[in-house]
Amino acid sequence: MGVLVNMSCWMTECQIEDTNDVGYAAQLVRGCQFTNLHADAFSDARCVVGNTINRLGNVSATTYVEAFTVQYVGAGATATLELSGGSDANTRTCTAKVDGSSVGTFAVARDDAA
Repeated sequence: MGVLVNMSCWMTECQIEDTNDVGYAAQLVRGCQFTNLHADAFSDARCVVGNTINRLGNVSATTYVEAFTVQYVGAGATATLELSGGSDANTRTCTAKVDGSSVGTFAVARDDAA
């Protein structure tokens, strides 16, 4: 999935695919071809003219997509993952625990290019 493209500028003669909110707040979107757009294509754009959109959907906003799965195989009775940090943090830490004791950590980073 693409990233939010907050242009606040002009988009002319572009070919863009697999992204969401592509023309958000653009001053001008003219003569572009878009494929597989998601969410709101041109919210708050000032002028949108002569564009072609192939396959506009709302999949990214309505479909649950797993980020990763975890499976524990071991002698402990319970295994948990704790996530620290706010949802807007650039990096968050996951702490794996078995029976309440920390057994490891790993960091996850925000990647707006995904």
